[in-house]
Amino acid sequence: MSILIIGDSNTFGYQPGGGRYLAADRWPDRVRRALAPRQVRIEGQNGRFFSGTLCGAGGLADGQGVLRRSLALDIPATLILQLGTNDLLAGLGVAVLADALYQTLAPLAETCQVIGILPRALDPLEGDLAFGPAWMVQACRALARDLQSRPLPANLTWLEGEDAWIEPFDGIHLSAGGHHQLAARVLELVAHG
Repeated sequence: MSILIIGDSNTFGYQPGGGRYLAADRWPDRVRRALAPRQVRIEGQNGRFFSGTLCGAGGLADGQGVLRRSLALDIPATLILQLGTNDLLAGLGVAVLADALYQTLAPLAETCQVIGILPRALDPLEGDLAFGPAWMVQACRALARDLQSRPLPANLTWLEGEDAWIEPFDGIHLSAGGHHQLAARVLELVAHG
C-alpha cells in the first residue's frame, strides 16, 4: 500500500520565523513513521500553489503538475493533498479554487482514498501576529463551506484543521503541536479509509 502526500510549506514543515521543524515534529514524517513499512512519498514544497496558472506550468510550485507527474508513476492507495493557502494569498477566488480542487480530487476518489487538507488561518486581530491578512480567515472558511456543500464521493474526505493547530506568529503555518495533531487526525482517517 502506498501513500502520496503533496503539499505546500505546511507539508514541507516550514517553521514560522524561519527554518524547518525537525522530522520528528513534521506531520508527514510522523505519518510515514507510523505507517512503516508502507511506502509513503512526501512532496512538500514551500510556496507551492494548487493552480499551475499562478506559478507557471512545469515548476515545483505547480501542485497540479506535481500531482499529474506523481500519478503517472503510480496510483497510490491514499492521496493526501494539502494545498490552497498560497492560491488564496495570491488572490485566486474561493469559487475558482473550490472548483479546481473538487474537479481534480473527486474523480481520483474513484481509484484511491483521497484526503484534502483545507487551508486554515487565524484572525490577526485576535493576536500579535507578524503577518496574515484578516480576509484570509474568511476565505479559508468560505472554501471549506463550498467544498463541504458539494456531493462527497465515498473515498474523499475534506479535513478542516483547528485554530489551535496554527502558529500565532504568522497565523497560517502549523505549530509543532499542530503538526502532531494533524498527523494523528490523518492517521485516523487513513486507518478508517
